[in-house]
Amino acid sequence: MAKSIMILGTGSDVGKSIVATAICRIIKRRGYKVAPFKAQNMSNNSFVTLEGGEIGRAQVVQAEAAGLIPSVHMNPILLKPAGDNNSQVIVLGEPLGHFEAKEYYKNREEYFKAVRDSFETLRNEFDLIVIEGAGSPAEINLKHMDIVNMRVAREFQSPVLLVGDIDRGGVFAWLKGTLDLLDADDRERVKGVIINRFRGDVSLLEPGLKMFEEMTSVPVLGVLPYDLDLHIDEEDGIQRDKIGQSKSGSIKIGIVRLPRISNFTDFDTLFFEEDMQTRYILRPEEMKELDLIILPGTKNVMDDMQFLWEKGFADQVLQRDPDRTAVLGICGGFQMMGTRIRDPHHVESKRDESKGLGCFRMETVLELQKTKRQVELNTLPSANLPFSEPVKGYEIHMGKTELNEPVQHFLPDPNGPTGIISKSGDMLGTYVHGILDNDSFRLHLLNHLRRRKGIPESDRVLNYREFRDRQFNRLSELVAGNLDLKILDRIIFS
Repeated sequence: MAKSIMILGTGSDVGKSIVATAICRIIKRRGYKVAPFKAQNMSNNSFVTLEGGEIGRAQVVQAEAAGLIPSVHMNPILLKPAGDNNSQVIVLGEPLGHFEAKEYYKNREEYFKAVRDSFETLRNEFDLIVIEGAGSPAEINLKHMDIVNMRVAREFQSPVLLVGDIDRGGVFAWLKGTLDLLDADDRERVKGVIINRFRGDVSLLEPGLKMFEEMTSVPVLGVLPYDLDLHIDEEDGIQRDKIGQSKSGSIKIGIVRLPRISNFTDFDTLFFEEDMQTRYILRPEEMKELDLIILPGTKNVMDDMQFLWEKGFADQVLQRDPDRTAVLGICGGFQMMGTRIRDPHHVESKRDESKGLGCFRMETVLELQKTKRQVELNTLPSANLPFSEPVKGYEIHMGKTELNEPVQHFLPDPNGPTGIISKSGDMLGTYVHGILDNDSFRLHLLNHLRRRKGIPESDRVLNYREFRDRQFNRLSELVAGNLDLKILDRIIFS
């Protein structure tokens, strides 16, 4: 029967996911079988498992750090926000529908059964379960409805580590305030705190650490430095240094920052390739002089299509120089490249239909049944993408797309258009998330852009799998070198 350790935070985006990932890799490197777990995740950044279930990417990253194939049991409940007070509810990988918050919480006991069953499944297979919480455990207005934080710790008798982000300021007040708002028995479960994202001379912080321990009787396990050169997938938000900024490079790539963007990790490889100048763009005028415009996935393709028209992004795409600037759409971005998107069942929006960009003569109808599958397809060589190799990835979409014109398919699929390219090579669209993680495909796509720009092609491309593995090892070494591992072992294994 597995031990467990729970990672909670003083708030969202303080580093819970990264600490959980680090502990997964640290324990794996010692030879233990370790698995990640998050009872309820709220994110539009998702993944499809081998069994065809949808889970949050944070647990996928943690599973990769632990050397595991992701499973729906690692994230039994996923909430995908579609509006300010509306989310698609996914339980054990399957979508149940869209619900407002009050309606969702009415059924929380039913959902918690799935949490309990998934945890028990993992506990029988592993030595350690690293549990990640959500947001803050001290939201006093939501405490009675909690199914992801302290209730999980109580249910599975898990000790808790509390993470605070010093880069935001006020970390001691944040940590102590969190402890003070917890019920007495929950506070007893907190066995240590970790201070994350510290810059500067840690000796200047040490008096505060001692005072905090005296005030709370909770040990500080360590202070983690802010390492800007460490690259691990973000869970819910795009890294701030990727917006509006980029390194120098001959090829200029811009990713449109849609309001409801999903699966933004699809493009992480482009930020690490040599000679690429990649950034997220917030204004249509930033699209000028780009070699590639990327339209990403979205949780609400109807409303984000309207956003493109209203804010001028659509006009900029249509008025671009096709000999200079190519367009790539992925999933929802692919659907936007058609002539029309219809939502007769109001799956994602109150709109009945939206006018597309018309890059391809095709129409998409959003359906009640969701497509969720991993794919491995051989590319069909063409004049623009002259190679034939397997491409792996996954599909997650509600829409069914039909073509009304002959096009070149670079990913042949009898189920419908999965990857297409215009004859001139300036427009590409695909339903496959993770397609840019395929080194060979990425190399041929970038060389296609180089040919269009009239600059020499390259035979060098980032080995993304090796790159990720090095990052996981770097993370584990960074965290292990700055935590008191003796105390951590005592907390976990005592």
